Amino acid sequence: MIETGRELIAQEGETPVSLRMIAKHAHYSAGVIYRYFPNRASLFLAIRDAELDDYVERLQAVFDTHADPEARLRAVADAGFTYACEQANVFGMNMLTLLWARSPQPDGVPARIRDMSPAAARVHALYETAIQAFFADIGCSAVPAEMATASVMAVITGAVSLPEGSVHKDLPERRAVMAGTFDVLIAGWRAVQ
Repeated sequence: MIETGRELIAQEGETPVSLRMIAKHAHYSAGVIYRYFPNRASLFLAIRDAELDDYVERLQAVFDTHADPEARLRAVADAGFTYACEQANVFGMNMLTLLWARSPQPDGVPARIRDMSPAAARVHALYETAIQAFFADIGCSAVPAEMATASVMAVITGAVSLPEGSVHKDLPERRAVMAGTFDVLIAGWRAVQ
């Protein structure tokens, strides 16, 4: 059901994908799909988590490849950018909102990262660990790791949301924007040691 939902949502045109449509394409009755997913949003979150399970494995491999804290942080951010581009190309920016957003609690305060799905929590933990190792390496204690993690995610999401360029070549390539902005972020963190 998740794979069928992913395929249909990726192809979604004018008509939003419904759970009944997914059930039909997956050769299940509507009752079966509603047993597992009470609404479209719950299925979309299940799709997100399946995507994140794959991503966390890819991210862990990148993380484990680099011993130098700055090289690791840059590689993790670049892997995040690549992944976010892939997701945006398939699902549009809505998927990125679901990937990075924290769920509001009844009191209106966003939930901490660790309250997210296990896959999302592992992704965020890898980012935070890479940032904390870099901060320890440069002696930066002035910036909270959660703020730094949110900053990295904002840089990634911002770069992904840029247009691909134009026929007049007046817009820079998104990866170059991401790398340049990340350079500024790193320089800022070094400056507040």
